Amino acid sequence: MLKFLRGGRRTAAIWWLVIFGTAVTFIIGFSVAPNLVGGRQVGENTHLGSVNGEPITQAQLQQSYQQLAQSYVAQYKTDPHGREESALREQAWSQLVTERAILHEAKRRGLTAAD
Repeated sequence: MLKFLRGGRRTAAIWWLVIFGTAVTFIIGFSVAPNLVGGRQVGENTHLGSVNGEPITQAQLQQSYQQLAQSYVAQYKTDPHGREESALREQAWSQLVTERAILHEAKRRGLTAAD
């Protein structure tokens, strides 16, 4: 049995088919499939999410990120890169969601600003 599995033309052909099939699968999976699924174009008015039915747009997220990035530059005297940039983007999203949730709850309870 082991002699059959170790050698022979059939085994070599099977291994080459497995290698070729794996390579083709990776090529299709990482290059062609993402294009088939289709990435959508993100514009200024693209709705990224919503909180209690109130949408959050790409423009609002970008504005929030820009404010955080300006604060970062003022504090550290350098532009955010890599981890800092992704952390600022996540913080901008969290701020928008939290702000919307708090404003919605304040409206629901009838809270208003006063002197």
